[in-house]
Amino acid sequence: MTRPFRTALTAFVLSTAAAAAGAAPYATTYTGTVFESTIPEVRDGDPYSLTLVMDNGGTTARTQTWTPGDLQCAIWRLDSGGTAVFRHSLRAFPLETLDGNVATDAGGALTQMASALVSDGLRTGQFSATGVALVPPVAWEADGTNHVFFDRGGPGGLPRGFGDAAGGVLMDPARWSAPRAVVGPCDDTPVAAAAPAAVPTASGPALGMAVLALAGLGGLRLRRRAGPQGRRL
Repeated sequence: MTRPFRTALTAFVLSTAAAAAGAAPYATTYTGTVFESTIPEVRDGDPYSLTLVMDNGGTTARTQTWTPGDLQCAIWRLDSGGTAVFRHSLRAFPLETLDGNVATDAGGALTQMASALVSDGLRTGQFSATGVALVPPVAWEADGTNHVFFDRGGPGGLPRGFGDAAGGVLMDPARWSAPRAVVGPCDDTPVAAAAPAAVPTASGPALGMAVLALAGLGGLRLRRRAGPQGRRL
């Protein structure tokens, strides 16, 4: 097999394998404890979580950096059963404050977390909520200060909300989970683990090209091994 053909075939196989792996959004989650809640569906002492979904076009969580512009969505789960859920698309409705990057090391663990994420209040149609009745405007903040989540559902339209028993959503990377691949920009359902595959598959046309290339290589090798009179070279 000549070097040019060997190089071309290697490139073909590598490109086919690369095509089998696609980019995916990644999500990291902070879990806290509800404190001094005035929202009926959100109870003191219950765990709550804030998940950030990010997408920088990467195909792995290892050695990555997500800038503020890569953040896609914020998902709050406000009760212990995970039935009270608030979703805020950061692409459609950007935050008032969005400072700092999110980064991982070679093992995929977080080494850096954004320093401040603050919503200035979302109106009807700018968020979705299930399992909890929220009265716009709804605001939230993750910057290490309390309170962390509030709306205008109090008497006479006054604010109500809850804090975190630790004093706010802590932006220490050690308090956030390692990023994991998820199915969508505002859906933190984990991507199912891929079944082991010995060889990446190729489309019909691509497979046909590979077969023709191998046949050509075989013919070339036979011509090199035999001269005009059938003599071995």
